[in-house]
Amino acid sequence: MSPTGRCEQSLKGAAGLQTFTGSWTTTMALLNLLLFLLWLGVPVSSMSLQKRVVNGHNCDDKERQYHVRIDGYDPKVKSLCGGSLISDEWILTAAHCWEPGWTITATLGIHPKSAKKEIHTITHHEIYKDSLGKDHDIMLLKLPKKTQIQPIQLTDCKTNLPV
Repeated sequence: MSPTGRCEQSLKGAAGLQTFTGSWTTTMALLNLLLFLLWLGVPVSSMSLQKRVVNGHNCDDKERQYHVRIDGYDPKVKSLCGGSLISDEWILTAAHCWEPGWTITATLGIHPKSAKKEIHTITHHEIYKDSLGKDHDIMLLKLPKKTQIQPIQLTDCKTNLPV
């Protein structure tokens, strides 16, 4: 991808984390961009998902490798969530998949079933808050080490977006 605009540079950063430094401002800018991209992709994703549910077919072994299983637990409660690998070290998931004091594990390689599984204990997460400090149900989980599993492909953006 050749970064010719601010939006494309941000997307390259999301895909390869070359521009992601972990600062709060950068994290919020990335989350704003990802939220916008998810909003744009909902109709397309819904149509694709519907085709797989109604008279669907098995996914090819090279499809959906970015799916992640998120397990959260403490001594009394266990939670199961899903997420998407958005780079070689970041997972996008719902913020309600984590509670203070929980241990979170992320299982990569859940699709295809024959794939080698990678299980990571998550120690770093970022929950999205807007400029007014309001929480949203969006969270980034950082893997303790980079993975070789192919993340979801983000689209190229042809216009500059304010972030």
